[in-house]
Amino acid sequence: MYISQEQPADYVPASQYGVKAPFEVEDENFMIVCFSGSKANLNGMIEYDKAFISTKGEKPSNRNLER
Repeated sequence: MYISQEQPADYVPASQYGVKAPFEVEDENFMIVCFSGSKANLNGMIEYDKAFISTKGEKPSNRNLER
């Protein structure tokens, strides 16, 4: 799919599509863009790979990730 660089994507709060984060986050910090133009309600929760989930209060960028 080609995305025009001339026209910025229209990000909206993910909650407008029924998409939830697995952690507490304000709407303005958890955004989504729909490329198909569909306004379908997805009603789901994002599932992140374990490499992106921090443990014990650590930031993922500060850990040695297993490869």
